[in-house]
Amino acid sequence: MFGNSITIPHLLIFIPVLAGILTFFIKSQSGSKAWSLFAAFATLGVSVLSLVYSKNNELNGLTYNYEWLKYIGASFSVSLDGVGRLLTLLTAISFPVIFIATYKNSYKNTNVFMA
Repeated sequence: MFGNSITIPHLLIFIPVLAGILTFFIKSQSGSKAWSLFAAFATLGVSVLSLVYSKNNELNGLTYNYEWLKYIGASFSVSLDGVGRLLTLLTAISFPVIFIATYKNSYKNTNVFMA
């Protein structure tokens, strides 16, 4: 599924998804908040890393194509162009800001909110 290597689009998809799933299983309020904040900063780091790759010979790491159902010609494709990079950066900036702003609030099911 991943081909030869894990690319930046893989990381931008799987870091938040896996972190969200793991957050469901963290029952302590402080643990789920800290884990969510760590995952948000990891996603922000990968998003900033995608802005660094701007040379044409390095753009192979910013596209991903996977032939999903070969017999009907369905495929899954993710690519980060200029606008896509900026939108992922905007999203990656907003999550740590939201988590920091709500860090002192108490919730009934904190792990569900943070996931």
